[in-house]
Amino acid sequence: MPEHQHLPLVRLPENFARRKHGRVQSPPARGGGHSGRIRQEVDAAVQNQRAQQPPPRFVNPPLILRVAMSGATMEGDWEGLGLTVLSTDEDNTLVLFSSTDDLQDFRTRLDEYEGPIPENQRNRRYAGFIDRIGEIGTIAGRDRLGVRAREDGFSEVDDFQDGDDYVVDIELWEFGSQAARRTLGEEIIDWVEDQGGELYDHYCGPSISIIRVRAQGQTIRPILAIPQVAFVDFPPQPDIVMDAPEAFAVDDIPPVAAPDENLPVVAILDSGVNDNPLLTNVILAREAFPPELLEADVFGHGTAVAGVACYGDLRNHLGQQEIVPAARIVSAKIVTDQGEFFMRRTLPTQMRAAIERVREAYGCRIFVISLGDPKARYERGRVGPWATTLDELARELDVLIFVSAGNRNPRGGNALEQGVTQYPAYLLENANRICEPAGAVNAVTVGSLANSNGLGPEHEFNVHMQSITEPDEPSPFSRAGPGAGGIKKPDFVDYGGTLVFDAAARRLQNAPYLANAGILTTNADFQRQLLVSKTGTSFSAPHLAHKAAQVLRHHENGSANLIRAFMASSARIPVASERRLGAMIEAERDQIHGNGIVNPATAAFSDDHRVVLYAEDALGMDQFALYQVPIPAEFQGNGPRWIHVSLAFDPPVRRTRAEYVGTRMNFRLIRGRNADDVFEHFRSHAGEDTEAPEMEGRYNCGLTPGPKRRDRNTLQTASKKFTQDTGQFGNDYYLVVRCVGGWASEQEVRQRYAIVVELEHEAQVELYARLQQRARVRV
Repeated sequence: MPEHQHLPLVRLPENFARRKHGRVQSPPARGGGHSGRIRQEVDAAVQNQRAQQPPPRFVNPPLILRVAMSGATMEGDWEGLGLTVLSTDEDNTLVLFSSTDDLQDFRTRLDEYEGPIPENQRNRRYAGFIDRIGEIGTIAGRDRLGVRAREDGFSEVDDFQDGDDYVVDIELWEFGSQAARRTLGEEIIDWVEDQGGELYDHYCGPSISIIRVRAQGQTIRPILAIPQVAFVDFPPQPDIVMDAPEAFAVDDIPPVAAPDENLPVVAILDSGVNDNPLLTNVILAREAFPPELLEADVFGHGTAVAGVACYGDLRNHLGQQEIVPAARIVSAKIVTDQGEFFMRRTLPTQMRAAIERVREAYGCRIFVISLGDPKARYERGRVGPWATTLDELARELDVLIFVSAGNRNPRGGNALEQGVTQYPAYLLENANRICEPAGAVNAVTVGSLANSNGLGPEHEFNVHMQSITEPDEPSPFSRAGPGAGGIKKPDFVDYGGTLVFDAAARRLQNAPYLANAGILTTNADFQRQLLVSKTGTSFSAPHLAHKAAQVLRHHENGSANLIRAFMASSARIPVASERRLGAMIEAERDQIHGNGIVNPATAAFSDDHRVVLYAEDALGMDQFALYQVPIPAEFQGNGPRWIHVSLAFDPPVRRTRAEYVGTRMNFRLIRGRNADDVFEHFRSHAGEDTEAPEMEGRYNCGLTPGPKRRDRNTLQTASKKFTQDTGQFGNDYYLVVRCVGGWASEQEVRQRYAIVVELEHEAQVELYARLQQRARVRV
């Protein structure tokens, strides 16, 4: 099949700001005693906070309020009164910060609300704001206990015992500037050290501040009373498990081809990477973060991950003349020799240090993190600090970060057989939700597909060994979405192995015990055994990174958004997966397989009957752009043919907001109208806080999945299949790309994005030649 370079997508001149005429839901009607109740609750909140006992040096502490709002949260009104919005939840509950506890401006507004209704006005002054206020309270120390502390049985401040040592992470609210948060962090550190505790790490990033200390219970309890402290929690631990390799030999392993020095660089943030003979010539560098971790892969996980990132499943290379690498490898060790996170560094510190260093020193654009914190599943409806840091870095550095969705053994004990009988329903259980940092919206989250049924020829007549999956079905251990705010997660799936029910041993078996149940890759203990079979999303993530490296090699100047959009355009749901999940609704299937499995060849190249058009661009808040999509005559005739549209963007994020992402984007494909009509429709009908306008049905291409399922995502893809003649709609369609302002509107950011359109005809028609000719005419 001929390989052609993708073609540019033409944007029509000008981008147009959307006219704003949004409506806000009316506030509830309140009785005359409403303001009096608010005063009482504010006074009680002030007294409750004063009754808490922070360390003595924190005199005149600020006030933290928790306010339940009805309808709109009215954040602008609160900020106009001098309060800072620290957090918003999905139920419209606000956490507010005031530098003093007198709230004078707010009390003045209550006075005016209580006064006479102004002439020619139906409602009290400021009724649109005051009437929305529900219950007001403050935050108690127990509310600051984090998810891991609660899972370990801590429910009250007094659970931290005098004389007992604890290592905890202290996370601060984003109450002020980075400098202000750093200063408060240093004051907390001084308090801890004065009490005989020890500082392990202090991370102060763009929006996240975390202090890790070792301290006794009598030191930690007062910290839980400091108003600016958001959470106190125990450090995370990764979900990686290493089983001893089974005896496994492969005859006639082909030699490794000399790596091209222009191969993309893939960084493995893991337990290190050893000099396995298959990796020796592709390892560009090895570093540890921090250096005292040393560089060797003693635990054995990172070397296996690196092998998949470089080669994919080595089974696919065994019959070839040589093994050809797709990437060079940088090892960034962040896990101890015992397979644990380093206690003296927070994960945000390690992430920022490792990714910034490897990006700058080695030009690395692809990072693989096959680690997760299984105790942090969708923490309080939003992502955690680890994922937030990855989202910030992906946006700042324009890099691709691949994250495993996480693993869970679906059943155990007396319920073991349900691993077979209740598959795939248990993939949607709450306990099977993706874990930190898989909720990151600018990172690429990867779930797992089964590469086989897991059985070998020796099991053909063994009735005690029962498969759970067939090839291309979801792996039984793979965690599912959605992410925060209902965002589609995982983004993609790739091969990571499967499980097999072993009735005799009373367990669910995987690789390395069953070699066919896993991915063949490089072994850290290579002197004992060169290759090993592995199971888990830890290996589906580098599998996709391996494909991304192939795409990046042919689009070396492409942004991370563009590579994501190319991959989404090429991704398809395997037929076996669709069939196995057929009883589920579409939204549930999305949570398991995301956008499907990527085809690196179609992501990187066009061919004669399939053409990819693309553009990279940026829009201001509440603006839209219009792209001309040429539709040649060969694509208008009868016969199965498809249009696929994919959009990728990297919004700013804020962990403490219910709306985690700061911008929203979406697209619509219009046919049968001229450019002026499309411009006017979207300029005049769209407004802030309103539903996305839709053109009349026959003009809207009706891509699936529809807007409700795709518009919330930072990686969106949809398609339309045609079988009938569409000549009546003309030779040009128009793609509208819109940037919908969120909380980032106040920052006046321009949102970067990439858009990809693919035209595909089942018949071997000369689409590429026709579109290339039109492109030359435009030039």
